Amino acid sequence: MNTITQFLQCPYPRQEGLRGSIKSAVFVGLFIYLFLEIFQPFGLSRIPENKSHIFAGYGLITMIVMLIFQTFIPKVLKTLYQRNWTIFKEIVQSIGVLFIIGLCNFLYTAAIGLVNTELYTLLLFQFFTILIGAIPITVQVFIEQNRALKQNLQEAVKMNERIRAAKFWSADDREETVTLVSENEKNRAVFNVSDLLYIHAADNYVEIHFLENKNIRSTLLRNSLKRIEEQITDSPSLLRCHRAYIVNISRIEEVEGNSDGYKLTLNKGRIIVPVSRSYTRALGTLIK
Repeated sequence: MNTITQFLQCPYPRQEGLRGSIKSAVFVGLFIYLFLEIFQPFGLSRIPENKSHIFAGYGLITMIVMLIFQTFIPKVLKTLYQRNWTIFKEIVQSIGVLFIIGLCNFLYTAAIGLVNTELYTLLLFQFFTILIGAIPITVQVFIEQNRALKQNLQEAVKMNERIRAAKFWSADDREETVTLVSENEKNRAVFNVSDLLYIHAADNYVEIHFLENKNIRSTLLRNSLKRIEEQITDSPSLLRCHRAYIVNISRIEEVEGNSDGYKLTLNKGRIIVPVSRSYTRALGTLIK
């Protein structure tokens, strides 16, 4: 039971780009069309004419619903989708997708006059949709999760080799400083770049974590992480690595890969900073 729970809580690489979402939706939609065309289950073989066009309609409905769930819904429910995405959340979303697809398929079939609009017929369509749709969605979840995990683990090994082999950042210059200014420009903090560990978004503030006499300290500054990012453009060792984090790459001691991106270890393992998928390429470019 614990093994299943741990697996369901594993990070899952949710599709974030339009290209990936289209690819995923087309894959499932095409599978549905070909499955119906080849096997013609559930009495579909008795349709008198235009079978291929009708089957293509089911595939198109599947594709459109998946695109909506992968592109439009995440923008509406930003808070939910910005949190760590797991296999469990992906499965729950998939169940929701299948429910909507089943409903749309029922309405589509009723509209072309092949079924009545009784509750029993609706429930039957939901059952058939889950029965067929669960196959490609489950396969896709496992393939994508394993692909992303394998790729990120390999990249993490390479980055760790570079970290151990030599300093991958510019020479550690204790004289280099960065000035961070509050939103109202009344408060400011000046740091040696080499002392900074990471910066974390905290509601309307940012938490700045740094070293002082070999001890970890932190201070708050009222500002958004986006505006802070604009203030550090002259410090290449400070990298935005997550929607809520900026990290000093010169302080990274180890990179750990998972299916959703990377985790960075700082300060002898006492600090873990996440890296989201949209920033993995920038991190890989700098650690070389």
